[in-house]
Amino acid sequence: MAISGIVDTLSDSEMAAELAAGLPGVQEVVNNITISTDGSITDTGVNMEVKEELEADPQVDLSHIGAESFGGTVILTGNAEDPAEIEAARQAAARARGVSKVVSQVKLADPGEMSLEEIFHSQVRNDKED
Repeated sequence: MAISGIVDTLSDSEMAAELAAGLPGVQEVVNNITISTDGSITDTGVNMEVKEELEADPQVDLSHIGAESFGGTVILTGNAEDPAEIEAARQAAARARGVSKVVSQVKLADPGEMSLEEIFHSQVRNDKED
């Protein structure tokens, strides 16, 4: 099944494909939906909207994950402790206008690794004078 049309955000396109895939008898969905805004939007505008979406999502910690946009492609970077946070960030970025693709380069932190805060506090505690 091929779907087509025009939507404002990548998340709308993904939702339409997901809904079509759930229809009885549909084995494959070809998503030909175009993502379009009411006017041109610059990378700066996309970055601003992505940041707003990330800030609004309670599952995303901006001290863990950041984003940068290049021509409609958003690249997520950082380190997260939970795969659900990475997926929440991907979905949040997809809700921003002007985003046509989200690429995650977020690394999943090893649970045994210390956070930056833990490293700092361990160093402070070790700096005691004898």
